[in-house]
Amino acid sequence: MRTFLAIDIPNNIRQDIIVQTAQLRKDYPNFNWVPSENFHITVHFIGDIPSDKLDIVSEHIERTIFDIQPTYVYAHQADLFIYKSITAYIGMKQNKTLSMLNKRFVELFEDKKEEYKPHITLAKWKIPSKQQYFHLKKKLQNLPIEIEFPVTEIHLYESISKPKNPEYNIIKSFKLEE
Repeated sequence: MRTFLAIDIPNNIRQDIIVQTAQLRKDYPNFNWVPSENFHITVHFIGDIPSDKLDIVSEHIERTIFDIQPTYVYAHQADLFIYKSITAYIGMKQNKTLSMLNKRFVELFEDKKEEYKPHITLAKWKIPSKQQYFHLKKKLQNLPIEIEFPVTEIHLYESISKPKNPEYNIIKSFKLEE
């Protein structure tokens, strides 16, 4: 079972994202736009977990977050990641709580430490020409994104591969202690 830990996006915020990115979606209809039900902020990608180990992993997660307080997240700006393709995303302002959670999970799962950038993925597409890339980057950075919401829990998700977009199912939720 392919898994990751993430923050769910409230329904009203999902709708705000759709409204605030409507023109961009219209301008780039060929992009593989993430359906709103898949919007989330990844805290840590875990990877494959055998189903019979879920209880043990859940216990480790609960112990790891025992003293983590609820927090608030704010959008910073829309931008692009570029690797084998481009990823349009909404970047969230750096948050000590999310960074601490990510760091703890990296240590828990003994993963390689990479720079953590909390974000909501909007779309993916092939790498455009340099001119197209800079044009899109400028459009994204000028997009007025106004998103903020409280984070009171994190979720363990299962990712199921599908032809166009994966399906994400919450396996277990973990409340942040107040």
